[in-house]
Amino acid sequence: MKVYVKGLNTCTTRRQSVAQYVEYMRRNGHELVATPEEAEKTLVWTCAFRRDVRDSSLAEIAKLKERGCNVVVGGCLPDIDPETLAAHHDGDILRWKDDVVGLPELFGGETVSLNDLREAYGEDFVCEDIESYKNEHPEANVQFYDSFNKLVISEGCPLKCSYCSERLMFPPFKSFAIEDLVEEVEERAKRTGIYKFALLADSLGDYGRDVGLTFIDLLRRLREVDSRIQFVLFNLNPYHILEYFDEFDELMEEGYFFHINMPMQSASNKVLELMKRPYTVEGLERIFALFDKYGFDNFDTHIIVGFPGEEEEDFLMTKEFILKHKPNHVLLSGCMLNSNIPADSLPDKVDREVIIDRIQQGEMAFKDIGLFCNSDGGALMKDRFASRMK
Repeated sequence: MKVYVKGLNTCTTRRQSVAQYVEYMRRNGHELVATPEEAEKTLVWTCAFRRDVRDSSLAEIAKLKERGCNVVVGGCLPDIDPETLAAHHDGDILRWKDDVVGLPELFGGETVSLNDLREAYGEDFVCEDIESYKNEHPEANVQFYDSFNKLVISEGCPLKCSYCSERLMFPPFKSFAIEDLVEEVEERAKRTGIYKFALLADSLGDYGRDVGLTFIDLLRRLREVDSRIQFVLFNLNPYHILEYFDEFDELMEEGYFFHINMPMQSASNKVLELMKRPYTVEGLERIFALFDKYGFDNFDTHIIVGFPGEEEEDFLMTKEFILKHKPNHVLLSGCMLNSNIPADSLPDKVDREVIIDRIQQGEMAFKDIGLFCNSDGGALMKDRFASRMK
């Protein structure tokens, strides 16, 4: 069968899955073609963890169908927002959590199972200086993390945050084999000469729980490859720093970390409890005291604005917390609810107009003191989606 596989708005963690699908097609004798028009079936990995990325995925599905393509919708959208998808697509669907069975059912001719394919996945750095690269390649969609080698270490998330729609589509949590991850780091460091690695996962700090290891075990094992290696930790829940606090103290002293992305989501204890986030503002202050101890200021964060029950006072507490600790970058996302997540049943939902106003308040305050700030629906995100849709 002639097959075209396309990832839409996919983060590196999901590109791992797309790469597996491509390898699955190749190993099972399908012909991978260069354009969707050539294909008998076009498999699309969608994204839907925020309203803007969901709408971008829906627009691309419509575009492909207008071109006469036989579209199979996979990835995040089928389980995160099935009702909206059903209003736009009545064709085949491949659910991520069922893809081991779904792929042979939809594409047939299975010789090699998805379970037989290697899971460890990495990407080379794109450039060392993002700004210079953008000046030379204005059409390129490069971001901060493209200046590092990347390594996806696991998939799925065992946490139960009440706002999370992604957990609806995750397969069971799985850590990738530590031997394969070490091999990826060894090969990429030697070949590229780049010793900074961005570690990525749906729940980074949970690595190893299913195989009798810890995230700290992984960090130490990867550093044994070369003492020059430093890590960029992406999507590290504050809970995991607190869980391994003494170990993080040691690793920071030893220079393990170049940058940490730590989504706080809120700096209101009331809102954090409603979100089912397993830490408090006092815990966050303890983390930032640790950062201050080592003069570590290379960190960024993500804030959800307008979570049910968030009052103006809660938002102002979060805003003031950001202004106090001054992360390198802040992403403000308006709360996106759907009927399939626990947060949707909470009372005191925040009007969309209020959410937009708070996002604008935050952007103005953060930019006034020189913080780099982005928001869903903002110009940077629109540019990103436009480049992916070409």
